[in-house]
Amino acid sequence: MFSLTETIDSHGGLAATYELLAAGFNKRALSAAAHHGIVIRVRQGWYCTPDVHPLLRQGIRVGGRLGCISGAALHGMWRPPDEHLHVSLDHNDCRLRTPDNMRRRLPRGSLAVTTHWNAQHRAGSRLLLDPLSCLAEVARCQPIDYAVAIANSALRPSETRSIPLITRNEWQLIADGIPTRARLLQLADGICESGTESITWVRLAPHRLPLQRQVWIDGKRVDFLAGRRLVIEVDGVAYHIDPVRFEADRSRDAELCALDYIVLRFSYNQVIYRWPEVERAILTSVARGDHL
Repeated sequence: MFSLTETIDSHGGLAATYELLAAGFNKRALSAAAHHGIVIRVRQGWYCTPDVHPLLRQGIRVGGRLGCISGAALHGMWRPPDEHLHVSLDHNDCRLRTPDNMRRRLPRGSLAVTTHWNAQHRAGSRLLLDPLSCLAEVARCQPIDYAVAIANSALRPSETRSIPLITRNEWQLIADGIPTRARLLQLADGICESGTESITWVRLAPHRLPLQRQVWIDGKRVDFLAGRRLVIEVDGVAYHIDPVRFEADRSRDAELCALDYIVLRFSYNQVIYRWPEVERAILTSVARGDHL
């Protein structure tokens, strides 16, 4: 006979009381295991193992599965600055609870949780939507620039995975399913390497600047090259906490200037929170002819 945790694992990390009773465990054993922290009674009638990610436990406690940007982040996609827990719900889900208390009802219009009601069941595990289903919710929920940034992170390999999470055709199908957004969602093509690059690409698109992305100059790539000589670099959030990369980028900027390029570099906070000053600097530089 499998142990209690092995039995729960065989159900994908989450098992209903009736499933555990059918497997030969009694209610007293389940209560004792929960009391001693061997398992977690994550929601009335449901148990998970302690190694289940806390965000997954919160999604189940609410009454659904982790989806949209919360699920996408667990799959390794870019996470926008949104602190809400995004929970995907099937049409028949009910008795919603707060993420941290299975006895407290989730208030209508909760500021802590964003719910996504789906008319049809979305693919994935008991705990988490699959990458495509997360992105289908992202494409409808998030601003266009954030949706493109998240999709781009799924369309590229990363430091932790050697192949993309989705294909261009799969993203195209998602975009085509939202006619009012399809044209802009198609700006996601897997070329931009970071979330801030993708956001910059989307926000500059209406200006029709002569931009190239991921251009090799003197053996190294730059984020954007406008015209012949205006280099635009945008830092991700990691650059603010990595002094080695910070210094290396400044040295690279100096090398580019010595090669007769003009470099504009912007921080994560500028792109995310102070976009008008980024846009103004780029458009003014182009109007002045710095790219020629």
